[in-house]
Amino acid sequence: MPAGATPADRVTSIADLADISPDMSTRIVNALNSAVMSRGSEPTRIQLDTAYDPARRDLKVVIIASPRDAAGVLQILQAVLEAVR
Repeated sequence: MPAGATPADRVTSIADLADISPDMSTRIVNALNSAVMSRGSEPTRIQLDTAYDPARRDLKVVIIASPRDAAGVLQILQAVLEAVR
């Protein structure tokens, strides 16, 4: 951490999404990645990781960010789920 910088509060959220088709998985991941990348460079970084299991048809979304940013990504995830289901 650079001198004079204060540590940022971070939260880790894991969403485990069931019965997701490969197409739905792609749409969800693309939407989340686009939303995170559109933020540009900000002091607080959002880390977004996803893992899709085609045999189980489940998608895991891991979000590591400030509480506010994590909540924003979860709201986007909810909106995308409502649109694709």
